[in-house]
Amino acid sequence: MTLGINGLGRMGRTILRLALQRGHTIKILNDIAKWDILCYLINFDTTHGNLLNYECVMVDNNGEQVLRFLSINEAYQTQPLIRVSNFANTQHIDCSDVDVMIESSGKFLDSDTLTHYLTNGAKKVILSAPARDNMPTFVLGVNAHDYKGEKIISNASCTTNCIAPICYILDKHYCIEHAVMTTIHSYTNDQNLLDNAHRFEKRRSRSAPNNIIPTSTGAALGLKRVLPNMEGKIHGQSLRVPVADVSMADLSFYIREEVSLDSLHQLLESYAKDSMAGILSLDTKERVSSDFLGSSYSSVIAQDLSIKIGKLVKLMSWYDNETGYANRILDMAELIDTFD
Repeated sequence: MTLGINGLGRMGRTILRLALQRGHTIKILNDIAKWDILCYLINFDTTHGNLLNYECVMVDNNGEQVLRFLSINEAYQTQPLIRVSNFANTQHIDCSDVDVMIESSGKFLDSDTLTHYLTNGAKKVILSAPARDNMPTFVLGVNAHDYKGEKIISNASCTTNCIAPICYILDKHYCIEHAVMTTIHSYTNDQNLLDNAHRFEKRRSRSAPNNIIPTSTGAALGLKRVLPNMEGKIHGQSLRVPVADVSMADLSFYIREEVSLDSLHQLLESYAKDSMAGILSLDTKERVSSDFLGSSYSSVIAQDLSIKIGKLVKLMSWYDNETGYANRILDMAELIDTFD
């Protein structure tokens, strides 16, 4: 499978690194930043460590600057030359020979702007964020079986990918009547290192490494797009906390059918071993956030933190909001690439 990526921020670079380890061929990378700096950031990452098996280098190709990933492990082949560009909009990005174009800049969130990728040569497009329009939205393990070959899709958000498998299971077996979700989320590039005016939100103006910052989340809206029957049943909010990566979803459900925690955990485990293998997992070792750094799962339920009071059930689930989500982006890309 050949890939292109627009936006080499935290998510774009994580997707790129994982795509290389999976053996996919990269055709085009676009970002408005300087490529010598981006090349450096691809090689070295404070959170995830050095790039594995490759070294990213800039190469002069007949007067044109291109990127190459040189193999430093005999088990991996040096990648072909990769086109790079610095366009600020989608209509000029060369997507020729690209099977799946991944939009991860955070700037282009509707079908109209992403259609340019198809016009410029890409066969399919995945948005690595919730869409602002009615773009088809899919979450693996939940509704990906409904994919019918759509050219442009959203993969929802990292938090929606965490909570959707849990909501799907509980609603299917016990009928969710109401739910509240709080994501205890690592800080992101949208926040400030030191206090500084934010574009639209007062609390996000405050220093991310020094505060717990209440803010909004689009995860509940994204959930309704993949599980329409959750419309009007769930509300969500976010607490941004001073960690660089790994988050936790705190979910409280009021369900119609009362169930014991043992039975609920057994049900969740059965899904984790079957239709949601590699997506959902349960933790019984009382781990903390840093233990899940690099986790490829969408959702890891902390079993010892589950609570039940009558028909009220509380579940808490870990997720690496970078690596886990990047793995789902690539899984989805591999899925849609099999459709004509």
